Amino acid sequence: FSRLAEFPRFVSSSVAVPAMARGAVSLLLPLLVVSAKPPTVKLSNGVEMPMIAAGTFQYNSSVAYSSVKAALSVGFTMIDTAFDYNNQDGVGRALAHFPRDQYFLETKVPGCGMDGSSKNWFTCYNDTKKDLETNL
Repeated sequence: FSRLAEFPRFVSSSVAVPAMARGAVSLLLPLLVVSAKPPTVKLSNGVEMPMIAAGTFQYNSSVAYSSVKAALSVGFTMIDTAFDYNNQDGVGRALAHFPRDQYFLETKVPGCGMDGSSKNWFTCYNDTKKDLETNL
């Protein structure tokens, strides 16, 4: 995260503008900076992947929908979700508003194979892939 200092922050504040007339009260003008580009890491295939994602943990489906749509609208290019969040239908509806080549989608496979079950990693991968294609 050494490049984190280069990451411009969203700023929403007020700036006081001095009044020119005697006895007048200063005006407050809102200042909104909306352009931000998160730090990235270059993958072995040359693609730049963002290091910061908009998360959906503990959101219900409707909040996940609104959150993901808003995040992608303001410049986020990576969305984090998981099967266990139980909101992938909302995430999927929001993602449908954006071209697929405009964002990264990150998910987690439930502890498949870690619980002593007979499932192997490849079965878990294929099951998750199927769920994502169905839900997202």
